Amino acid sequence: MNASSATPGGKSLNSILAKGANTLSKIYDTLLSFRSNRCALSCDVSMAYNGLRLDSTHLKFQRYLWRKDMNPSNPIMVMIILTLIYGVKPSGQQTTVGFGRLADYCDEHHPQHKEGSAALRKAYMDDVAVAAGSLAAAHATAASLTFVLALAQLKVKCFTFSGSSPEEAVSSDGTYVGLLGYKWAPEKDTIHLDVKDLYF
Repeated sequence: MNASSATPGGKSLNSILAKGANTLSKIYDTLLSFRSNRCALSCDVSMAYNGLRLDSTHLKFQRYLWRKDMNPSNPIMVMIILTLIYGVKPSGQQTTVGFGRLADYCDEHHPQHKEGSAALRKAYMDDVAVAAGSLAAAHATAASLTFVLALAQLKVKCFTFSGSSPEEAVSSDGTYVGLLGYKWAPEKDTIHLDVKDLYF
């Protein structure tokens, strides 16, 4: 299940797959946009990779052999992972493209939810961080984004808003939530470096 693990011939899944054009939002631009208005909201799309199915012509790249219970006496089965998975080089770009297609579909068929599709287009991988002119507008964006994601059977764990304490589901300490490699204290609405413990 390690896409970087080499075969005896020296190739790995990651060595033969193209990463694709870099269409990810720039973290700097996303953070500037996040601070560009009075209120902000953030969320993670739950199981984003596992919610995006591969095109049938690409299933061959995620075919693998399996023995039930890892027991060598059991017969070998051919299995296929049908969705994107973490650790595979193009998964990040494919997620961005999938979100873009979902946003385009929503704009065409549900134009009243353009705010939600615009927020989804600003996602960095599975993280959404956007600004709004007021707390009411931020909640309206969250409701619209919830509608857009539901079109693809996707959802978020919860939303975090400026001026509010984060929910336990997204905060281990009740103060901070992760924000594109930084820490956001939503109640005080401040962003901090996320300095990890160093071990030598």
